[in-house]
Amino acid sequence: MEVHLDPPPGFVGFDHQRAVGGYSRSLPHWRQQGATYAVTYRLADSLPQSAIEEIENDSLREADPDLARHRLRESYLDKGLGSCVLSRNEIREVVYDGWLYWHDARYELGCFVIMPNHVHVIVRPISESLEKTLQSRKGNSAREINQRLGRSGALWQAESYDRIIRDREYLWRCIQYIGRNPQRAGLGQSSYSLWINPQWKQLGWAFAAKD
Repeated sequence: MEVHLDPPPGFVGFDHQRAVGGYSRSLPHWRQQGATYAVTYRLADSLPQSAIEEIENDSLREADPDLARHRLRESYLDKGLGSCVLSRNEIREVVYDGWLYWHDARYELGCFVIMPNHVHVIVRPISESLEKTLQSRKGNSAREINQRLGRSGALWQAESYDRIIRDREYLWRCIQYIGRNPQRAGLGQSSYSLWINPQWKQLGWAFAAKD
């Protein structure tokens, strides 16, 4: 798809001329200084062990197992498995307000959606690494949400899925994927939260009309 829009302010895509680093845990994590990322993170109970095993087995049959795992994982997440505590507005607002608090200071946000059991966000770290950003957002929200729920223990799955956004076309696809995630999952308006950078929206980088 060809996108006839100037890049939104602050967006930095993948630069083939610059160094790339990375590391692997269960998932690969590529890093480039100043780049914009699409990130997915989920509640710790959002995927049962049987689903994890099925995702792993099915992905090995594909030419790109990492991409296959991601797509299968997304499909399972949209089924709304686990406690889905983020379906509650007062719980979602902890995540929502937490991301916006450091927007344009520690990082720049493009958009995000908070689903019942996972979060998608487009983010460009400014003054800290992506790891530090995710650690603080997940850690702070977990403490407050656990307090509100009167519970303890791990709230978020430790490892997140992330990828560098390559270019304008891929950025557009990521924005539309995020904007349409609630519709694909069949959610009502009271069980998710969407946000998009107002500056981006003014320049045409908005969620397209839903089908």
